[in-house]
Amino acid sequence: MERLVALMLIALMVGACSQTKRTTSEYSLKSGGLMPISQQGLVVKHAELGFKIRPAQQILEGEVTLNLVSEEPRQLFSVDLDRVFTISEVRVNGIIIDAIKYSNPEGMLLVNQPVSGEFTLTVKYRVQPRIPENAPWNDGLMWEVTPSGEPWIATAVQAGGCDIFWPCIDHQVGEPAKVDLYINVPKPLV
Repeated sequence: MERLVALMLIALMVGACSQTKRTTSEYSLKSGGLMPISQQGLVVKHAELGFKIRPAQQILEGEVTLNLVSEEPRQLFSVDLDRVFTISEVRVNGIIIDAIKYSNPEGMLLVNQPVSGEFTLTVKYRVQPRIPENAPWNDGLMWEVTPSGEPWIATAVQAGGCDIFWPCIDHQVGEPAKVDLYINVPKPLV
């Protein structure tokens, strides 16, 4: 089993290295559908979503903690997160995971860390999110300006799902039981 996990991680890392385009993958564009084995049996009890919005740079910084429950012990698990994100840190139960133990080449953040029962996954990331070409029918962040010149930011999420903004299980059974949302913007924005 460990050999299979190691081979899967190597294949994912090679794929990630050969991936130079910063576009959303077909995997991230789907919402729902067939759930990967690495997510089956996972329940999201609580999602703590922290976002810093940087309008001048059109950047979103996030720190998300998911309280998950695994029906049985597992060597690896995954959540969905669009591959355009730059991940700076992954923690499981508060312990920083070495970067060689996770990958996110196609928008499936695969973490090679044994877990069982209830555990936490924290992901810190940064992204210049996609801008929807035809909001609200396409997904992304809109960076507009009010008539008085103040930034006005809105999200459009019609079909792409939660993984274009935060790590999640982008499936109807992946809905968190509880969500706490924190948004930080520069003064004087609210």
